[in-house]
Amino acid sequence: MSYRAWFQCINPQCGATYPLSSIIYQCRQCQSLLEVQHDLAALGQRDAAGWKKLFEDRYKSNLWPYGSGIWGKKEWVLPGIQDENIVSLYEGGTNLFWAERFGKVLGLSDLWIKLAATPTAGRSRTSA
Repeated sequence: MSYRAWFQCINPQCGATYPLSSIIYQCRQCQSLLEVQHDLAALGQRDAAGWKKLFEDRYKSNLWPYGSGIWGKKEWVLPGIQDENIVSLYEGGTNLFWAERFGKVLGLSDLWIKLAATPTAGRSRTSA
């Protein structure tokens, strides 16, 4: 199945469309805002259970680029991009950690935090 998405002017009297590969910030014809539109008929060819299974099968897999929390939903994000043009660190799916003691300091009984850091490539620290 081929999926499509595009930018479309939000002005109903205009409705101009542009490819998602365009570097564009507003409609060239009327200067209104743009929104991303998807071919909902094509997306609707797969039912909700089918999408759910597909996304669950891809989640954190080693199948490039679908193991990413973002690119695992490629059909809904940027369907026309070729896999070889995707740059990804397999983002998404980061664990939350319970910060019980820090929560107590802040007066919160149930604090969870997300570690949003990646190690610097090519460097390691060792103790002397």
